Amino acid sequence: RLLGKGIPLMFNLNGDFVSLDALKRKTGIKHITISDLLFADDAKIVATSAEDLQEMLDIFVEITEAFGQEVSIKKTKVMVQPKRVLAGEEVEVEIPITFTIRGEEVENVVVFTYVGGQENINGDLVDVMKIRLSRMSFAFAILRKRVFSNKNIRLVTKLRIFDTVVIT
Repeated sequence: RLLGKGIPLMFNLNGDFVSLDALKRKTGIKHITISDLLFADDAKIVATSAEDLQEMLDIFVEITEAFGQEVSIKKTKVMVQPKRVLAGEEVEVEIPITFTIRGEEVENVVVFTYVGGQENINGDLVDVMKIRLSRMSFAFAILRKRVFSNKNIRLVTKLRIFDTVVIT
């Protein structure tokens, strides 16, 4: 029932980023469809239409319950991106769209958190970058006096600490 549902993804089998030339030649390009991303007890279901997503949610709940698990409606969120490109054409979607699980409405959000990362309704990384920069600044501030301003610690050691603690 889910065959072909999800989002299309293209990647280059030659190990390089997909270039416009490679797309035109259509050599070494692999096409797949991703319908879900799973990590521990978290799941992210992706679709190109509201109808597909609702059907995928229904099937996900059905399968989950068949294995004795329960989907928490309170923890379940839906994010619809109003503008996106499908098959080379820009598509605009009316928001909000209502999705349900077992007849109960699922909350629509403008920022979606999954496995520690955040996506916003515009599909850009602005929110993620703000969070990462904030965390990096905080880590650097904690170690500034003790490590980075300490003249007794060699530069190579400071750089390793910076790379390990601040960057990652």
